[in-house]
Amino acid sequence: MTARTLLAITMGDAAGIGPEIVARLFDGPGDAAGCFVVGDVGVIRRAAGGRLAVARIDDPADALQMPPRCIPVLQPDGLPGDLLQAPIGRVDARCGAAAARCIEGGAALAMRGAVAGVVSAPVHKEA
Repeated sequence: MTARTLLAITMGDAAGIGPEIVARLFDGPGDAAGCFVVGDVGVIRRAAGGRLAVARIDDPADALQMPPRCIPVLQPDGLPGDLLQAPIGRVDARCGAAAARCIEGGAALAMRGAVAGVVSAPVHKEA
């Protein structure tokens, strides 16, 4: 597999439904090989609820080595350190900043040819 087969999925709003939707991709019957999350490792672990392993990766190609039911997460620099403190279901500027940073990180990967594409989980525009 090459960069043409890698797909970056941004986590969306950390206090919203995005991380849960992303976790379900890796929990379902479909094939998530070559997919990885651009997001916060702690937020994705919370969304996985202990049902799935979560592994921090340093390079998109590392996603190809992950076993089934393991969520590979590429955590971009600059994410707020206290995202898990944001109340679930509430608009929070930290979550908006993190969602934007993850989208920027995914787009940068695509622009340099490291991934075939980027999909974003839901974001809250107000945040």
